[in-house]
Amino acid sequence: MCADRAMKFFDRSVRPRLQRGEKVLLVTSGNTARGMVMRLEGLAPDEIRLLQLGTAATRLYTFDSATGKVKDRVVNLNEDGGEGGH
Repeated sequence: MCADRAMKFFDRSVRPRLQRGEKVLLVTSGNTARGMVMRLEGLAPDEIRLLQLGTAATRLYTFDSATGKVKDRVVNLNEDGGEGGH
């Protein structure tokens, strides 16, 4: 599953930077984005199937530097209530 590969990268390369207080920009698409959102937000497979990630969807996460876990998130909603840009 592509989410497994993405989360291995996240845990190996991104999480240590977050724990050092660095800012990190991740750009991804499709199934990788859905898989990462599912894992980062602790969503069940049934919940992620209902999530509509639009083109250019923006999600801003704040991580706890001690645990490396999501502390807060901001989602960019478009006009029709879905996530993303176009």
